[in-house]
Amino acid sequence: MQWQEVLNEVSKHIPPVYYEPFITPLSIHSINGEKLILSAPSEVIKNHVKKKYQHHLEQAIIKLSGKSYEIEILVDFPTSLPINNFVEERFKDHSNLQTEFQFENFLVGDSNRLAVEAGQEIIKNPGSYNPIYFYGSVGVGKTHLAQAIGQGLEKTYSHYKVKYTTISNFLSEFVYTIQNKQSVENFRLKYQSFDAIIIDDIQFLNSSAEKTQEEFYNLFNHFYERKKQIVIIADRPIAELPLQDRLKSRFMIGHQIEIRPPDSEIRLQLLKMKEHSLGLSLSEKALQFISEAFKSDMRTLLGSLNELSLYKKTYRLLILNDEKVIEILQARLQNLSQESIIPEKIIETVSEYYGQEKTDVLSKSRRAEYILPRHVSMYLLHEVAKLSKSQIGKIFSTNHTTVIAAVRKVKDKLKKDSHFLLTIENFRKKFEFQ
Repeated sequence: MQWQEVLNEVSKHIPPVYYEPFITPLSIHSINGEKLILSAPSEVIKNHVKKKYQHHLEQAIIKLSGKSYEIEILVDFPTSLPINNFVEERFKDHSNLQTEFQFENFLVGDSNRLAVEAGQEIIKNPGSYNPIYFYGSVGVGKTHLAQAIGQGLEKTYSHYKVKYTTISNFLSEFVYTIQNKQSVENFRLKYQSFDAIIIDDIQFLNSSAEKTQEEFYNLFNHFYERKKQIVIIADRPIAELPLQDRLKSRFMIGHQIEIRPPDSEIRLQLLKMKEHSLGLSLSEKALQFISEAFKSDMRTLLGSLNELSLYKKTYRLLILNDEKVIEILQARLQNLSQESIIPEKIIETVSEYYGQEKTDVLSKSRRAEYILPRHVSMYLLHEVAKLSKSQIGKIFSTNHTTVIAAVRKVKDKLKKDSHFLLTIENFRKKFEFQ
């Protein structure tokens, strides 16, 4: 069992916004019999991991090694460790833009045309759409478009500096700066030195990260007041973000544009480009079949072609006829359509959406931030997975009357809150409940 394997397993159960700053800094100090001793770089990380995430580590170790270890965490951060080993290397002052994300290879159709036109206008006139907020589901090209805007700005204007980062990395860097008594002012000055900033996955900046929200709010104001370009990417509309109202209201100053799942025009363009590069030589009928069968996002679409390419190479076939294409992809289609709607998956999805730990949502805690995701989970389990109220009560260690009250509250909220209604509908679409 390798420590990296443990980290990989744990990462499946902890949102990136918490995994990065609290789990990745841990390392193995020693193993003494049935005791595993870990090193943490600060008392803050040690205490937080013990309280919130130690059980994830224990479960991962049991799964990978078949053994149960008692975990002890020591604070062991050498003061002589050079700062550039972490901050100036991991968080150094560069753009993080990836050269493959260009406008030239971004496919345009009705589902994203408005977003593309807005992006091109930003390059012509930085700050004209400020902030610009792109949102959409997985695999619709949000990051590609945002990075293409960043590279377009750098190419068009000499000495123009663009910073792309995920909110998880922003949080990690800020937490590290605070915990290790580095200069917060230097942290701010580094970000303020850029002419444009692109922030990805803003939905992971949840309401419990108050200091980080404060820092991001100040950074946002710095850019906005100086007419520096701000590009924000998320998986949901601004109104549904788990953020402070004042931050959401700042986002709403600018333009909010949805990038929808790829339409048939884009899907076919993409398929033809990809199948040519893979040397598949598929018929127009086969391409049409794939386009209609895998329409949810570009990743599943391209995954189907990769599967065909692997099959062709494995069996050393010269061509794949239409019947063979359908035969190969039937199993993939069946797996997609029969994804089990199990309670664990529903609760995990809802918990992640609201930026909470699944264990907290399942607990009896009455903290406000746990109650809504708990009620939503109960509602979906009852209305969609068709579990009885007694079954749901057992999952949440409560009685069926509590479940009845939770379902009723969600139904009442659906009648009054259009944004909440959209959230529930999005959950349905995500699991193909409809």
